[in-house]
Amino acid sequence: MVEAAPEAQRGFYGSLVTVAGSCGAALASGCVAVTAAILSEEQMAAWGWRLPFVLGGALAPSSIALALWFAPEDSSSSGGSGGRSSQQSSTSVDEADAAKPSSATEATPLAKDDVSPVKVRIYST
Repeated sequence: MVEAAPEAQRGFYGSLVTVAGSCGAALASGCVAVTAAILSEEQMAAWGWRLPFVLGGALAPSSIALALWFAPEDSSSSGGSGGRSSQQSSTSVDEADAAKPSSATEATPLAKDDVSPVKVRIYST
C-alpha cells in the first residue's frame, strides 16, 4: 500500500492499515453489543452468537470486491507502458553488465546520492 502511495503521503497511506484494523475491531465489538442488547441470554446462548459471524460472512464478498476495485495496477506484469518486455529487460541487463568495471581497482566512487546514511547504536549490558 505504501509503495503505491504518492511520496508525500506515504505516512498517511501506511497509517490506514492500522486505522482499518482498529475500525474493524470497533465494528465487531459494536455488532456483538447490539446483538447482546436485542436478544435475551437464552437466545444469545442458543443461536444469537452466530449472527455477527453471519453478518461478517455476508460482508466478506463486498469487502473483497472493494479491495480489488481500489487495488493499484502492477505495471510490470500488465505489459503496459511502465513494464518492459522480457527481451528488453535482458538487453538492458547485458548492457549494464558490459558497463561495469572489470576489476575492483577500476571501480568508480559513489556519488553523494548513491549512499544513504545509517545510524547504528550498539548497547552493551
